[in-house]
Amino acid sequence: MYQGKRVRRSTGTSDKRLAEAILGKVKSQIVEGKYFDKVEEQDHTFREMMERYLIERATLKAPKSRVRDGSALKHLLPVFGERHLTEVTPKGLAAYRTQRRTDGAATATINKELQLVRHAYNLAMREWEWCRSNPMHKISLEPAHNQVIAG
Repeated sequence: MYQGKRVRRSTGTSDKRLAEAILGKVKSQIVEGKYFDKVEEQDHTFREMMERYLIERATLKAPKSRVRDGSALKHLLPVFGERHLTEVTPKGLAAYRTQRRTDGAATATINKELQLVRHAYNLAMREWEWCRSNPMHKISLEPAHNQVIAG
């Protein structure tokens, strides 16, 4: 029972001993208050988080910042879009950063993309209560030494 409703879920196994072990683990997570938070994180995708971020924050940003966010999402969504919030990991973000560098993106551009992810996760965690942690907290941004070419 959770919030007055009966919750039934499969353990994903036909082995009775393993199913009982999984049930024991789930019960302990429920007691610790961790189990149903995970369900919330698994209900929302990266794309949903970014769409809500754009709706709620776009009006607060300068026009150029909104354009930059849209450009960043063209690179981020194909990689992370359909993943649930729990599936976006520091390891995956580091791999994304490395791949963008290999593709020739400037360091400052990559940092701006990752800063967008960081800010969206902070909102999802603190204000929307969609997740309990921000994978960007374990990722460091690189020092940018980009040269601006005056035209």
